[in-house]
Amino acid sequence: MNREKLYFVHLNKKLNDGGLSRNLAFCEYHLKKGAKVQNVFHSNKFRRVLSSIAVFKVLFFSKNKIIFIHQGTIIFLFPISILKHSFFLKALFKALQHISNRNRLIIEVNDLPYEQSIDLELPVNFIDKQFEEALYSLKNCFYIFASQQMNDFVKEKFKIKDGHSEAVINGSTRLDSNDIVLADSYNWISQFKYKCVYAGTLNKGRQIESLIELFTKINHVNLILLGDWGEWLLDYALPSNVIYLGNKEHTVAQQIVSKCDFGLIQYNADRFYYNLCFPTKISFYLTAGLPVLTTPLTELKNHFKNSECVYFVEFDKWKAFLLSVNSEFIDKAKINAKKESIDYEWASVFTSSKFLNT
Repeated sequence: MNREKLYFVHLNKKLNDGGLSRNLAFCEYHLKKGAKVQNVFHSNKFRRVLSSIAVFKVLFFSKNKIIFIHQGTIIFLFPISILKHSFFLKALFKALQHISNRNRLIIEVNDLPYEQSIDLELPVNFIDKQFEEALYSLKNCFYIFASQQMNDFVKEKFKIKDGHSEAVINGSTRLDSNDIVLADSYNWISQFKYKCVYAGTLNKGRQIESLIELFTKINHVNLILLGDWGEWLLDYALPSNVIYLGNKEHTVAQQIVSKCDFGLIQYNADRFYYNLCFPTKISFYLTAGLPVLTTPLTELKNHFKNSECVYFVEFDKWKAFLLSVNSEFIDKAKINAKKESIDYEWASVFTSSKFLNT
């Protein structure tokens, strides 16, 4: 007998980041599979409270169903500002345990906020640590993590039973050249002989300043910075070959990226969290037909050790690498990127998931 599937997500389509693209992909997948989908996002606080109560009621009284919910959606419905009070934290997880006992509860985990805040130099909130400890101690619960390293780390740390967790990496949508016509204002990108792009969150702590400094020494290569949280760059003394474009809608961003030669991931390989995650941007680059230059991050090395379009280079050797490439090298790498990209489209990524296909 097929069990009814309930899917809960919070989608704020005004945002444009990796977390949104992942949630949107999962949402579209569940719609196609016939699940009952509920987007719980509300900007109005009163409606948000009413939604939280309604969702909690449905979850609490559900039985023999498959329930899929994102970790971020749980936090959206029951904010950390409330959960900092131990009574509400305990009450929430007693309820989740009740739900897990009566249903097949699957929780998708995109990030580990506590570990992430340490490595990204963000304010550390110890409620995040308590939340993680409670979340991964739920009995009979199933978890989908956004990388294999994240899965292995949490599984070992919290002794999650075999068969109760898996990794579903971050994919991307296929580039469709007929989807939009790129505005004339971006045609100048193709005029540069060599151009690199960083597409992603531009907040400090992601080595953006180091990346800019690098390109002050490589004048014949242009760097395009694309993404949100980069307003601070408007007051930054950017060299003439570094262009900040800000945040763009997904399809526009992918078209801009496709005009470049290398997608960049400059994350500090000495930091634990960067080695743990599978950045959305690498699939975004590949599906746009770009080879990738990245620092040697553990998760990515495991996935792309046999790749012919992903290049692992220590950051202090990036200058030498970029000075050594030529048009023939780039053309060959782009051909390989298009061949490998199919494995990183969302359709391929979801096919490999046991939890989503049972």
